[in-house]
Amino acid sequence: MRLFSFAHTRTDAIPPEQLEESLQKELEALHAVAVAHDAPSRHEVIPTSITRMSRIMSILSRQADVQTRRIVRLTWMLLGLTAALTILTGYLCYDAYTNAHGNQQEHRDTPQPHQPTP
Repeated sequence: MRLFSFAHTRTDAIPPEQLEESLQKELEALHAVAVAHDAPSRHEVIPTSITRMSRIMSILSRQADVQTRRIVRLTWMLLGLTAALTILTGYLCYDAYTNAHGNQQEHRDTPQPHQPTP
């Protein structure tokens, strides 16, 4: 029985750089199965097209996983940048506050020349 006579390939063995190329090949193969008029019976076409479709979904899933991991990395980098900027802002606020109050304290400590009262 030739129901599953098509080649099996594992999509997790495909390097991430070749996912786009593999997706294009699988889409072309699925299209060839869909438009083939010389298939002896639909019993061969249905399993083949289901297999091709599952490979396409697997490749798309891997592409989505790669993009999701990239977005997660960028989010963590933004969190680190935000934390660093918050710490820097806190330090600058503290420095400005101590400079402002330190100048007032110095101003109070300097003796004022005595003005005679009329």
